[in-house]
Amino acid sequence: AVGVGVSAAGTSKWLTDMDVAVPPADLRRQNREKLTAMGVPDDLAEAFINNGNLSPVHQTLTVSALAAMPKTANRDAFVAFATLTDTEDLALFRERMALMFSAFNSRIEHIVRFERVGRFVAGRTTANTLVFCFPLDCLAWTRTMASLSTHLQAALPRLNASKAEIWTTGVLTPLAARSFASLSIATHPNSAATLLGGSVR
Repeated sequence: AVGVGVSAAGTSKWLTDMDVAVPPADLRRQNREKLTAMGVPDDLAEAFINNGNLSPVHQTLTVSALAAMPKTANRDAFVAFATLTDTEDLALFRERMALMFSAFNSRIEHIVRFERVGRFVAGRTTANTLVFCFPLDCLAWTRTMASLSTHLQAALPRLNASKAEIWTTGVLTPLAARSFASLSIATHPNSAATLLGGSVR
């Protein structure tokens, strides 16, 4: 597990922009076309679209968030990450993670490309910072987070990245805050208003 409770903060802007009258089959077709336009390989796009754990709404919100990042390379890395979804909770988690990355890209700093780090995906910024987004009410120091931190220590020099940051919509447990600080990983809690609230430019 990553933490406690996928954040209930906002997808309202994106849902408002989505035509709820569009049949699921048409949503899937539109999403497939958008993935192709992003340069996602056909076999990966099909695997994403055919994943029954990703509802047409989850797919549409995820694809729309990535499509709003046209200057970000390697978006297929996030699609591959999302394709591994095997539960409803993970579908919601990864959908909102995509929305957070999209908002970070437009409001905080440009994400140049996505990078796989361990089991997760990070956004690489123009300043060579690896950014992780976690839509959680409480980010705890779990085995998953400890494993990510281990992978991250190896990934920074391999990817020639300068530092790492973790943005989460909720709070961190004291142990998580201390553990990340000891590894020089900057944390940005309570970022829901910035990365999941309001409209994206």
